[in-house]
Amino acid sequence: MDKATTKESSHVLSLLHRTGDIQVVKREGATRYFDLTEKVIPQELLLRASDISPTEASHLLLQKYYRSYRLFSANDARYGWQKFKAADRRSIHQNMINNGHIVPVEIEGVDRTYAVLAEDVELLKNDLSSSPTNYVQFLPPLDNLLWSRDRLVDIFSFYYRWEIYIPKEKRQFGAYGMPILDQDQLIGKMDPLFDRQNGTLIVQNLTVDPGFKQTKSRLKRIEKGLILLAKQIGADKVQWDDK
Repeated sequence: MDKATTKESSHVLSLLHRTGDIQVVKREGATRYFDLTEKVIPQELLLRASDISPTEASHLLLQKYYRSYRLFSANDARYGWQKFKAADRRSIHQNMINNGHIVPVEIEGVDRTYAVLAEDVELLKNDLSSSPTNYVQFLPPLDNLLWSRDRLVDIFSFYYRWEIYIPKEKRQFGAYGMPILDQDQLIGKMDPLFDRQNGTLIVQNLTVDPGFKQTKSRLKRIEKGLILLAKQIGADKVQWDDK
């Protein structure tokens, strides 16, 4: 199987993928494998797709974006996962507000205006009036909560960068740093390593950001969260790296 070994061939593959002529069929590490769309997507779905106009396809993709982000801003350059100009983003966003499909949301102390789907308004109100969960979760780097760095800063005052593609010597934390969600706050990061041979989740690095006290109750929640994460990935025990 031939590999794209130049910037030119990689760019061509990216263009073909963007236009729908090829699809990703599998991944091995950072390597993606492609095949022709007609060999991957069932013919019935291809026929249905051929009946969808570009305008309708754009609208459907925009709806998928809203459902995936749940809380979104017209300032997002990836708005709708389409290459809209800034003025077009704002216009589309305002039209969606005007027709009642989305509802603007103002966050205290944040200049940026966000929005949610109209169907999510009551859910948001209920969440705001409910007590936070009393446990810790370690978020995977591709969790949709982490997709927007600006949103993380606006809501949690938390900066996050996935360092998997950064050269090892330039990493500030770790390749697979997982943000720590404690109740309703992002309090730090944990860099894990799964030793499959020994069935062990190794905590290579764990830090709590300044401003969050390392209390006994918080440490207990973190330990419980690590045990749960270990079970989820198939590890039998948790080990703290002393290095």
